[in-house]
Amino acid sequence: MLFIFFVGNFLEIDANAPLAFFIKKNIPDARIKFILFSKDVDELLTMNRNHKSAIDSCGKTYLYCGRKKWSLRLLGKIKFLFFKMKLTLWVVLSKKPTLFYKRTYNKGIMPVLFVLTAIRGGKAYVLHGNKAVDTVRFKASIDKNIKARPPLNILNNIFPQWDSGLILYHDQQSYLVSSYYGESRDCLSKIRIIGVPGLCREWEDFIREQTVIEREKLFRLGEKEMAMVFSIIGSKDYSSNFLKSPLSMERSLTKILRVIGREVPQAKVLFRPHPRALKDHYMINSFIAVPEVDVELTFIHLEILAQLSSRLILLSPSDVMSSVYSGRMLDCSDYSDADREYLQGKSVGDGWGIVWVDPQCDDFEATFSSMMLDDEMFDQAASSELRNDFLRKNRLDRNAAMKLFG
Repeated sequence: MLFIFFVGNFLEIDANAPLAFFIKKNIPDARIKFILFSKDVDELLTMNRNHKSAIDSCGKTYLYCGRKKWSLRLLGKIKFLFFKMKLTLWVVLSKKPTLFYKRTYNKGIMPVLFVLTAIRGGKAYVLHGNKAVDTVRFKASIDKNIKARPPLNILNNIFPQWDSGLILYHDQQSYLVSSYYGESRDCLSKIRIIGVPGLCREWEDFIREQTVIEREKLFRLGEKEMAMVFSIIGSKDYSSNFLKSPLSMERSLTKILRVIGREVPQAKVLFRPHPRALKDHYMINSFIAVPEVDVELTFIHLEILAQLSSRLILLSPSDVMSSVYSGRMLDCSDYSDADREYLQGKSVGDGWGIVWVDPQCDDFEATFSSMMLDDEMFDQAASSELRNDFLRKNRLDRNAAMKLFG
């Protein structure tokens, strides 16, 4: 059986790799292909070795984009044309192929693939590919003003069935989905909720195996018992524009590094940059400001970082808050005055095992140090009610998934 995932950005790889992994483990003869629409995605996948390992174990990647250099444009166009032909042949020669794409199939080569897939008895699904929940994603002012967009293409109104249905991972995404696809849902024939693919035993086993491998790489011989690990999760530079100040993340990160350097000088400090912001100024400036702390850039999978780290530390509201389901998280977002009032002294991720430490409070260093080092104090302050409820209700529905793909 043929399964094709069309990938527009790295976050889709992160969200959908567990689904591909599940399909391959349960349908061993599945031929899974990942069509990457950007060279940046290909480069990021190479840097993120855990994702690469998962993808390589279940399928193959193909780069679907033209060349930028003028001297290679003709060659690029020829290769691009041949790849379109190859893509079409894959579908034509396969019985009941299954396609996954973030949009409806109404642009470029997609209508052709949609029709051919239907002729071959297959399905062409819209796969939203995001695990975040509305209650976390849209509390912060960064997304408060998002309004539902109109349908993306006039063809949606003429041919409302340019897909075989919309696949969601859980039912707490109605606002997020409307922001992508518009309030008019006529173009999406039916919503199918299958649960979170990352919450299946196959993927959980993979994460455990990769955690063992990464722990061996991270620590030198004899170092395991003495070194604590603190992982800081970076955001895009522009995220500071929605905090109290454009310099908020830089100031918070600098304070955090100074506390770690003073309180736990032997600790390993990992910094995982946002995949779309690998060289943002705020993190470079903070690293320069605190040279005594040796910060190691990492691209370890977030679920693995949560297992390896004493704390995950966030600098701004992030989808990470509701898409990583283990570990202890410290939210050091310098919220705007409006958000502080709205959140009433709590994190935007309150209820998901997260404690907010205000980077502007007078006793930040003492409070942060306590929450960083004292597990009992952290556990007393953190509420995990929403996370536990989500985990209980949203494990992957294996039967529903196999009915769609089997």
